[in-house]
Amino acid sequence: SDRDEFSVYLVWRKRFLQGATAMDERSDERAENIRPRHVVEPLLIDPPQPGESGALDNQARNGKLYHVVVMRKKQGDNEVITRKFWFDRTNLKLGILEIYDGKGNVVTQAYYSDWRESSEAPYAGTVSITRPVDGYSLVIHMQDPGINATLPADAFEIEAPPGIPVERVGKAPGSAAQLSNR
Repeated sequence: SDRDEFSVYLVWRKRFLQGATAMDERSDERAENIRPRHVVEPLLIDPPQPGESGALDNQARNGKLYHVVVMRKKQGDNEVITRKFWFDRTNLKLGILEIYDGKGNVVTQAYYSDWRESSEAPYAGTVSITRPVDGYSLVIHMQDPGINATLPADAFEIEAPPGIPVERVGKAPGSAAQLSNR
């Protein structure tokens, strides 16, 4: 992925998709709704953003006790929840991250487990990401996170495997086709 375009190979479906990194319309075909930021946000968690403030709550879920940091920001005359960080009260490790849209809907739920220690930093060995509004989920298993590792220049370049056609998905926000429909 670069700032404007992404490519992804869905091995189990033998589909190679390319499209805009942002989209205005969701597809009925769930795989076409996958976007890089949906994966990056739960893996590389942003610090509090300007105008975002937090409050602490305690909750129980599935028999576990959590300290929940509720992040919110002012939107017009109201405050809206932007994110919730669920920390396991027994070890203070992040267990769940929920990301909300400006209307109060959960758009991303990420579950963190199998915490491991490396010389650089602790990390979750498994991250399960669900996008309820887009109708898909994925599980990422970390074998070697390579924290602060030097990467080759082509580390994030991907080509379609031989015999797999490239499918163009979605429309970029504000594209001519979308503007004519407005």
